[in-house]
Amino acid sequence: MFITHSSGGWKPKIKTLTDPVSAMPSEYNCVKLRSDCSRPSLQWYTRAQNKMRRPNLLLKDILKCILLVFGVWILYILKLNYTTEECDMKRRHYVDPDRVKLKTTYHPEDYTLCCVVNYGQMCFSLTLQTCAHIAKRAQKYAQQVLQKECRPKFAKKSMAQLFEHRYSMDLPPFVKEAPKVNEAEYKYDPPFGFRRFSSQVQSLLEILPEHDMPEHLKAKSCRRCVVIGSGGILHGLALGHALNQFDVVIRLNSAPVEGYSEHVGNKTTIRMTYPEGAPLSDLDYYSHDLFVAVLFKSVDFNWLQAMVKNETLPFWVRLFFWKQVAEKIPLQPKHFRILNPVIIKETAFDILQYSEPQSRFWGRDKMQHTKEQEVAFDK
Repeated sequence: MFITHSSGGWKPKIKTLTDPVSAMPSEYNCVKLRSDCSRPSLQWYTRAQNKMRRPNLLLKDILKCILLVFGVWILYILKLNYTTEECDMKRRHYVDPDRVKLKTTYHPEDYTLCCVVNYGQMCFSLTLQTCAHIAKRAQKYAQQVLQKECRPKFAKKSMAQLFEHRYSMDLPPFVKEAPKVNEAEYKYDPPFGFRRFSSQVQSLLEILPEHDMPEHLKAKSCRRCVVIGSGGILHGLALGHALNQFDVVIRLNSAPVEGYSEHVGNKTTIRMTYPEGAPLSDLDYYSHDLFVAVLFKSVDFNWLQAMVKNETLPFWVRLFFWKQVAEKIPLQPKHFRILNPVIIKETAFDILQYSEPQSRFWGRDKMQHTKEQEVAFDK
């Protein structure tokens, strides 16, 4: 503000002075002007930033879902393992060959035999004379079966007579072609059928050179068969020589041979099992064995395909098995077969009238469809 002199006297005169600095364009003013005049650009930047955040949020949601699924899967595996062992312990005496070691000891003072296992010590008051008597009776029975004349189709005829209209005499033991929609194999899920798995079955059959019984077995007019389980009751009976004389020897699951040939023999015609039951040691396989796979779930198809092709099973596939499975089966592709699921279906639903399959009947029922005369043992 300045005071100026005029004719009327001194009057204040207000004069606005412009700051030369403020009058000049400055960086601050430019920024301010840009911010004032560039509202659309700021909105565009905000929208672009939001779009960049969306993939990050989507990725976080996907990771959360994966962690949730993985956690549920872990809980399911833990529950499955607990339920399986609890069920087996309640229904029957549970014997796991991977955890149990049997050792026979002799006590001169009371003439008893004791079995020492990892779960504790269980003593059976059996005298040596009683044990020897049991062994002799078992050996005598096996020799009587072998010495008698073989009766062709005796087992099939007996089953057909016992279970009339519920037993199929002409049912093939192995899968030869992929099931069709109108066939029995397609009506049920594994292990009773291959519903929703016809393409996987077709892929397996394409890599399997043979789908039937070997020619040297088909050439025989009559075949004696024995089924050997893995219960352990043959230990000490010295039946190995007699069991080796049967035409067909079916061993179920991981029934061991190496180190027990004196009692269980070493001849194996068919090794029938699901993936978790297959022996882990190569010593329990022989080059002429037939490996018959019993398929229960989707990853079983992947496992069998890897075994036939001699490929390494992917890690993510091995996660879906409830116990360790064999990584390699030392057999050629021509020695692999797939068990006909209709056999399990017929056994469970028609003959036994069960709602669920019972594994202890696999070998016996399949044997009826392939052999004329049979004897069953639980090793």
